[in-house]
Amino acid sequence: MGNAQQNYLVDHYDDPSLWTQVGTNVEISEGVVNFKNLSYAGQQRRVYRQLAEPLLTTDDWKFSFDFVYSELGFRSGPSVGHNLIVLTEDNKENGRLCPDIACTGQPISDTDYISVYYGNDLEGGNNRFSINSKINETFFTSDFIFFYNLNQKLYFDFEKVGVVLSLSVYVDEDRTILLNNQTVTSNLCEIAPLNFIQHCASAAGDYLRGLTGQIDNLILDKNYTTSCSPASKWYSNNTTVFPNFTKNIGIGTSDAQMKLSVVGNVGVEGDIIAKGVIARPSVWPDYVFSEDYNLKSLEELEKYIDKNAHLPGVPTEKEVLENGSDLGATNAILLEKIEELTLHLIEMNKRVKELESIISEGKK
Repeated sequence: MGNAQQNYLVDHYDDPSLWTQVGTNVEISEGVVNFKNLSYAGQQRRVYRQLAEPLLTTDDWKFSFDFVYSELGFRSGPSVGHNLIVLTEDNKENGRLCPDIACTGQPISDTDYISVYYGNDLEGGNNRFSINSKINETFFTSDFIFFYNLNQKLYFDFEKVGVVLSLSVYVDEDRTILLNNQTVTSNLCEIAPLNFIQHCASAAGDYLRGLTGQIDNLILDKNYTTSCSPASKWYSNNTTVFPNFTKNIGIGTSDAQMKLSVVGNVGVEGDIIAKGVIARPSVWPDYVFSEDYNLKSLEELEKYIDKNAHLPGVPTEKEVLENGSDLGATNAILLEKIEELTLHLIEMNKRVKELESIISEGKK
């Protein structure tokens, strides 16, 4: 985090008056945050407090906290979800735009937020943690960290460095052994100032949800210097500027199958250096070997070359200098000419053998 890091917030939940409680089922008591079964979706249940200063796009920070869950409880639907910790632009519930405790029928909240999310699906029995966020009406989620043991205390580090959010969950207090040997990441650069920290069960959905667990020992370390600027989607390490993306990037497509997938033209003023280039031309000249292929005779080729100063089907020098050369199409044209030459060589070889046979017969 750098030399400017400092303990910006330390809360062992000894003073519930620092927090505002909304609804029931999530409360601060006896020095911990309690998630208590059962919670109805469509009802707010959360605690929140305002930060002394907002967390800005240009800030680097790290939240550390402990969490243990002891019971999943009853679910009337296929899943259960709670935000163990959520940073919000304002003090609204991050799931729904609710003027009071009841949220049924309310629209989705317009507040920007970042959260550490706990989820469980009833059918698969998979308990999971992830990074969830909503930025400018767009939702993001990271990969999942799965876990299965009740009553196991887990130790969380939730961190932002530059444009990268990361979530690490440890099974030991010294934070040396990662749960599933896994850290998940998500990307972030521009977001509204985050003014509030909350612990809440999601108000979205129509299901009865349950979770019994506790959060303790919240620490926020903040670093006021970062290399990510609000106007940039790029990260700098002072020597190189690069996009610090962990997932595939699509330009002109929503189905990016590679690290960079582009549908459309790409312009480069300079050299492209690569270990390999794969071109996918629309045709490949095996048609030269078909019986109905019109193979020009060598005499016809000679006349064409004398008149045009290039091979038939090959772009002229002027065309290449003006329009460039399509690598895939050029390779196909060159192969076509090689295959045509091969056919001429085969034919010439037959004629040579015929002549050799005639000469041999004449000597007898």
